[in-house]
Amino acid sequence: FNVETGPQAERYQGIVPLVGGSVADSIHAYLRQSDQLEAAMRLDAGRVQDGAWRAGCVLIQRMPPPGGTLAVDDEWDRARAVVESTRRSELLDPGLSPRRMLRRLFPGDDVRVWRPMPVEARCRCSRERVDRMLQSFPPEELDDMAEDGIVTVTCEFCGTVYEMAAVDLGAVSD
Repeated sequence: FNVETGPQAERYQGIVPLVGGSVADSIHAYLRQSDQLEAAMRLDAGRVQDGAWRAGCVLIQRMPPPGGTLAVDDEWDRARAVVESTRRSELLDPGLSPRRMLRRLFPGDDVRVWRPMPVEARCRCSRERVDRMLQSFPPEELDDMAEDGIVTVTCEFCGTVYEMAAVDLGAVSD
């Protein structure tokens, strides 16, 4: 599970067990077990009329009042019910902007919409990052990782394979 909040922020990565029958079920399980604020989400993906793949999600978090703690209230229950009632057609509609959708779901409420960020398939791995990570291991462990003097690291996000000479990483050579 990766969370990126912007180009200047560090990406947060967590391991999430596959729970339930969908990605949304797994994310809900993550939000329930982590130190996150209470949240509700509706997520869907699929092909739209022109055959292109599209995904949409509505996520709300329950924010505590300034200096206060959360209390059980009907407003949160209502907001959760509204999000959970969002239809697939709404989530996948390319003509329905996030602002219009939230205004439609919560008419008369004070809603805030963050600037949309496009989803892109990209990875921030690099030879330099892998090298720094490997340099953090003791030389004996690097030696154990090496096969024929080469330490191989495969990025599990993008699949890029990095091969480094163990001796260049400070491994003990026989």
